[in-house]
Amino acid sequence: MANIFGRVMNAVRAGIVAFNQQALVPDQASGWDLFDSRQFRYYHNAAYYHNTVYTDLVSYAAVHKHHSGLYRHIRPITNPVTRLVDIYVAKCAGGAIDMELFAKGAVPIAQADNRLKDAVRQLFIWSNWQTQKSLMVRYGAMLGDVVIKVVDDRAAQKVRLEPYHPGIVKDVTLDEVGNVKAIIFEYEMLEESLLSPTGQARQQKTYTYTETIDGEWFRTYRNGEPYAYYNDESGNPAAEWRNEYGFVPVVLGRHKNLGLTWGASAFHASLRKIDELNDAVSNLNDQIRKVVTPLWYFAGVQQEDELDTSPDSQNSQSRVLEGKDKLRAIYGPEGSQPYPMIAPIDIAAALANHQALYAELERDMPELGLYKLREAGNLTAPGVRAGYSDAIDRIMEARSNYDDTTRRAIQMGVSIGGYNRYKGFEGFTLDSYPRGDLDFYIADRPVIDDELPKETKVTILIQSGAPQAAVWKELGYTDDTIREWQRDIEMTQQAQELQVQRQIDAMAMKADQVTAGDMPQQMMQPQQRQAIPERIN
Repeated sequence: MANIFGRVMNAVRAGIVAFNQQALVPDQASGWDLFDSRQFRYYHNAAYYHNTVYTDLVSYAAVHKHHSGLYRHIRPITNPVTRLVDIYVAKCAGGAIDMELFAKGAVPIAQADNRLKDAVRQLFIWSNWQTQKSLMVRYGAMLGDVVIKVVDDRAAQKVRLEPYHPGIVKDVTLDEVGNVKAIIFEYEMLEESLLSPTGQARQQKTYTYTETIDGEWFRTYRNGEPYAYYNDESGNPAAEWRNEYGFVPVVLGRHKNLGLTWGASAFHASLRKIDELNDAVSNLNDQIRKVVTPLWYFAGVQQEDELDTSPDSQNSQSRVLEGKDKLRAIYGPEGSQPYPMIAPIDIAAALANHQALYAELERDMPELGLYKLREAGNLTAPGVRAGYSDAIDRIMEARSNYDDTTRRAIQMGVSIGGYNRYKGFEGFTLDSYPRGDLDFYIADRPVIDDELPKETKVTILIQSGAPQAAVWKELGYTDDTIREWQRDIEMTQQAQELQVQRQIDAMAMKADQVTAGDMPQQMMQPQQRQAIPERIN
C-alpha cells in the first residue's frame, strides 16, 4: 500500500465535511475518538495548514464563519499554522540520519550493538526513512496522530516502515500501555475499467477497501465482502492469512497525548484565536482598501458618464482592457460639496490590536518565537535556552513521542525481518525482543544547536595537543578508517626508526675502525699489537 493516497478517492468522505464544533473538544463526551469526529478534525486542521480554511468548501466555510461569528470576507492573512508545523518537522525529524554510525543526526541510536545497527540501517534504506521520517512528524503536528505500519513485502524479500494518514484508520484497540491489539483500515479507492472490451473509453468507479489485523489474522474486504488482494506464500490469492508474528505490526503515536485514544495537533487550542486575528486583519485591510478607492459624493452631477474621464475600452488587437476604473460615486443636489465618503479609522490603533492578538498567539505557541532568533543577533546558546525554555520544552516533549513511536516500529521491523531471514537481519527472530536483543533507545539531541563550528573544534584540538585520532574523529572519519591510518603511521614510524638505527650502527662501526687505526701501540692490547705489521723503514 505504498503511496496509498495516490489511489485513494477521498480521505474525508462526503457528508463528513459539515462543520462540527464538538469534534474539536478533546474529551470522551464530545466524541473526540469517534471516526467521524477524527475525519472532520483532520480535514479542519489540514485546511489551516494549507491556508484554505475560509475558502476550501463554500458550505463548510460559510457554517464555520456563521458559527464563530466571523467577518464574511475573512481571509487567512495571518496564519501561523504552517510555520508552527514545519518547526516541529525541522526540530523533531530535521537533518540527515547518520546511516554509518547512528551516533548523531536525526535518529541517534544508543545502547545498540553493531549487529542491531546493521539491521536498522537496512530497514531505513528499504523504508526510505531519510524522507519518510519528515512525513511522519508532519502528519503528527498537523493532524495530531501518527500511524506507522510495518509492511512485510515477501515478494521483494524486504520489510519497511510506512507512515499512514491517520484518516484511513476506522477503528483501533489498544492495550494498557498503548500497543495496538487490533486495527481496521478503511478508505475509498478509485478503479478504472473499459466501457467495452473493444473500446478505448474508460469509466471510473470507487469501492471501499477494508483491512483488519489482530493478533491472529489478517483479513481484506471489498465493499464489505471478503476479497483476495494479496497472494499467500504459495502464490494463491488469499482474503485472510494467519498472523505469524503474534503482534499487530502497526504503531500509533500522538503529537500531544491528552489521555485519549487519539491525540491533538500542535495548534488545536489556538484555532479560535487564529480566527479572531484573521477576522480583525481582514476587516482592517478592507477598510484600508476603501481609503485607497473611496466612494465620492458629487454635487450637481446628474449622470455617471459625466465624470467618466477615463472609460474602460478594449484594444482591438490585443484584446486587453484599457483605461482606469470608473469613479465610485453618489450624486447630490447643486450647492453641496464633493468629498470622499471615508469612515474614520485609527489605522495605528488597529495595527496595535493586530500585534496584541498575535502576541497572545505567541504566548500560546511559544515555538513561533524561534523564528525571531535570526533577527535577534548573535545570541549565546545559554541565553536562547533561557529565553525560549517553554518552546524548547514543548518540542522535546513532542520529539520524545515521535522517538518512542519510531523505536517501537523499528523493533517490529527487525523482528519481522529476522523471522523471514531477510538479508541484513540474520540472527534475529520473533524472540529477539523478549530476550532483550532489541533493547535500545533514541538519544536526546539539542533543540538549539550550541556546538562550535567544526573548524573551530579542530583548531582547538590541534592547539591543545590532542591525539591525531581525535582530530580525525571530529572531521567525521570512521573508526575503521582511523585505525587503518594509525597502522600505516605506526609502520612508517617503525621503518623510519629502523633506518635511523642502521645509520647509527654504521656510523658507530666506522668510528671504531678509525679509532683503532690511530691508537698508539703501547696503548693497545697485546693481541691488537700483533695484528699490526711492523713498518718497513
